[in-house]
Amino acid sequence: MSITKKHTKIIDEWVQNEVDETELIQKYRISFKKLSKLLNYKQTKDEIDGRLEVAKKRSQLLIAKYLPVATAKLIELCNSDNNETSRKACMDLIKEELQEKFAEPITQTEAQEPAPKIDNETASTILAVLAEKKKRP
Repeated sequence: MSITKKHTKIIDEWVQNEVDETELIQKYRISFKKLSKLLNYKQTKDEIDGRLEVAKKRSQLLIAKYLPVATAKLIELCNSDNNETSRKACMDLIKEELQEKFAEPITQTEAQEPAPKIDNETASTILAVLAEKKKRP
């Protein structure tokens, strides 16, 4: 099964949320089974996935375009006379910086490092020590 012009129109309307499945069935005079088959077809899925990636990239570009303006506005709001507004703006800036700093991907070697093995006796001893520390004032 290859994607025809009719199928492309159906996909276009469905992806753009112009109509729902019921309206597509009525408009193009196809059965729900045929629509379902079309939407689950590998070429259709690949087409939709490609469109999703393009939409995500467009969103990222739009956000990147306005990021300097938004950052400048937040910095401006940090000097607000309203303490709550100032506090929130400062927190947003700090949060953004921390997310960027700590969002670095884990390297392959870090992901494969096994956790250290602790035998039951050692684990019991550690737990007993921690419990004893918690009891002391």
